[in-house]
Amino acid sequence: MTGTRKGKVLAVLVLTLVLCAALFLLYPSSSPHPDSAYPDPCVESIPAPVASVEPLAQANTAFALSFYHELRPQQKNLVFSPWSVAEALTLASAGAAGETRAQMVAALHAQHLPSDGLYRQYGELKQTLTGGTKDTGVRLLIANGLWVQQGLTMVPNFLDLARSSFGAKVEAVDFKRQANHARQVINGWIGQQTEGKIRDLVPPGGLDPSSRVVLTNAIYFKGRWAEPFNKGRTSPNPFTTDEGRTIEVPMMFQNLTAQYGEREDLQVVELPYIGCRVSMVVLLPRNPAGLPELEKGFTTEELQKLLSLLRKEKGQIGLPRFTLRTQAEVVPRLQSLGMRDAFDIQKADFSALVEKNHRVFINSVLHSAYVAVDEEGTEAAAATVIKVKKSKKESKKDRPFFFLVDRPFWFGIRHAGTGTFLFMGRVAEPSLPLSK
Repeated sequence: MTGTRKGKVLAVLVLTLVLCAALFLLYPSSSPHPDSAYPDPCVESIPAPVASVEPLAQANTAFALSFYHELRPQQKNLVFSPWSVAEALTLASAGAAGETRAQMVAALHAQHLPSDGLYRQYGELKQTLTGGTKDTGVRLLIANGLWVQQGLTMVPNFLDLARSSFGAKVEAVDFKRQANHARQVINGWIGQQTEGKIRDLVPPGGLDPSSRVVLTNAIYFKGRWAEPFNKGRTSPNPFTTDEGRTIEVPMMFQNLTAQYGEREDLQVVELPYIGCRVSMVVLLPRNPAGLPELEKGFTTEELQKLLSLLRKEKGQIGLPRFTLRTQAEVVPRLQSLGMRDAFDIQKADFSALVEKNHRVFINSVLHSAYVAVDEEGTEAAAATVIKVKKSKKESKKDRPFFFLVDRPFWFGIRHAGTGTFLFMGRVAEPSLPLSK
């Protein structure tokens, strides 16, 4: 049996022994296993939460779940970056005033944060997110860009804040005469910041001579699992959809020590990436049709309850290999969250963005996200583009847990020290083609 585990089975072994070995690898025995069979990739303690940015991190989680509820009905598979959308909109809100700003901040669940500290906290939180992963083998890059019509007079305070708190690159372009060239420049910047995973986010004709300011945010993540899956153990496995159909998916298996919890209706596991500062949380309803029911009551309070179930346990994970892509115009979703005046040609007040003799409003918010999960780890990227236009008028302590993701599930990629969710989504059918 030991030789079978190590992949050294001789061709002369009888079929019966091979089948028995395969079953042993796929399904854990109830008998005790040595600790070495369940390595603990996070023996060192996770960094303590960063108190100074905790209110903003909580606000971002609340926005992430609200936005998730708005996006979820649109397609079976979903991935998006709540961080990218929230940071881009927060930067835009710094240029808003009056009721326009109030609605934007409320939709971002940041209305209870001190107005003078909101933007400073964003700078601190971003530095915490990216600074703690530099030497861990995890890449996390976040960038902001500000593309301004040549000769347009911007409010100096806004430009100072965009550079200091958001690290924004500010560049003049000529929308009036070379809108398509400006589009190519912006798309090129997004592609560069996301390692080519997000391409051509602004479509042909997406910018025109009336465009005045484009705000962009890009995020890129690449992390190796702290305990990689063995490619030799990946095999076709049944996956039951919420409609009751059974499909075959490439299922990855691994024995490890991980944060695990369960209750009667679901299981939850947290899989760390190398360095254990970033992890993937997977929520798995026990009923294949149970994901929509879970999502209905998905609030920050419910998510915290589920995360509080996590305890360090030994067990086996079976996770599908999958790749997802989502791209959407999200203005209607943001309007549903109460962000209305910013998109209203008559009511929008961006007097803190450009001088008052230029009336502008937001006419488009594009978001695109990508995630690929395999035996080695995860690669994910997202970008958000905000276009501003000129106005024209059971107890298991004695045995390992078994977490087989063979039905629809929710996932989130989060930063351990702050609890900030960088990416979030749902997988209904891992075998579906990439969604556009």
